[in-house]
Amino acid sequence: MHLEVSVPATSANLGPGFDALALALDLRMGATLEVPSDRPGVEVSGRDAAILNRSRNLVEEGILQYLLATGRTLPPYALTVENRLPVARGLGGSAAALVAGLALGMAATGDPLDPAVLLPLAAQLEGHADNVAAALLGGLVVAWGEGRCARARALPVAASLRAVVFIPQQSSSTKAARAVLPAQLAQADAVHNIARAALLVDALREGRGADLRAAMADRLHQPYRLPLLPHAPLLDAALAAGAHGAALSGAGSSLLALCDAAAVPAVVAAMTRRAADLGVPGEVVPLDIDRRGLVLTATDTPLDSVPT
Repeated sequence: MHLEVSVPATSANLGPGFDALALALDLRMGATLEVPSDRPGVEVSGRDAAILNRSRNLVEEGILQYLLATGRTLPPYALTVENRLPVARGLGGSAAALVAGLALGMAATGDPLDPAVLLPLAAQLEGHADNVAAALLGGLVVAWGEGRCARARALPVAASLRAVVFIPQQSSSTKAARAVLPAQLAQADAVHNIARAALLVDALREGRGADLRAAMADRLHQPYRLPLLPHAPLLDAALAAGAHGAALSGAGSSLLALCDAAAVPAVVAAMTRRAADLGVPGEVVPLDIDRRGLVLTATDTPLDSVPT
């Protein structure tokens, strides 16, 4: 059996939607699985392949975790990963890899691709559900927990919106980025974020750019994380060039700006200039909003699973 899977990058939080809102971006990781294979193994190519080859492969981890969760095994297989997502830059690389692996595990054992099963497993492995939900469903998502079970829902997002992302060479650690957050939040700041998150969902649905700057203003995590990044002034540069709103992408280190298509060239140019002025190496990438989410194709008949 030959399986191919493709999963998008994601940007979580979007300012005030901490651990709850995420947006899929049209930058994708791909993987293929051959089962059985007379040349078993794992091969990684593409962006940051050297880093990925030195660490545990999260696509294979997703496959193995699905087999463990369902009491299955597979015969020897060949896994090939073509990565386009930057590692440890706040664009959901680990979430995409785990979602890809879980989907491959489902398909290889002959199980239907069921988001209601895949999402809680992916969220448990990743630690939170926002990135994995966007990688799975595409577009804008809201994620929440019910007891120990992760839930998510796809939300409408206006076709007019585009993303511009600054991806620095500087990586970031989600664990370290969480360590700088305060243990408690003032009531006024909590109210601020609740109102902005609600406004953000509405502004993204309707494409109301005039509301996005206020809607993406955050008091929960960005005031503590942005001072750690020398390229934080790129957010103001993007807004001055015509972006509707801008925010830290996930826990960083990438930055996300949202704008209409006509403003993309100016926003790209402004962020590029500001990065050069600051002496911060990186790249500015214009991206569409991804609305496909996970895409899986299979040829040949699924194998009968082998009980353990």
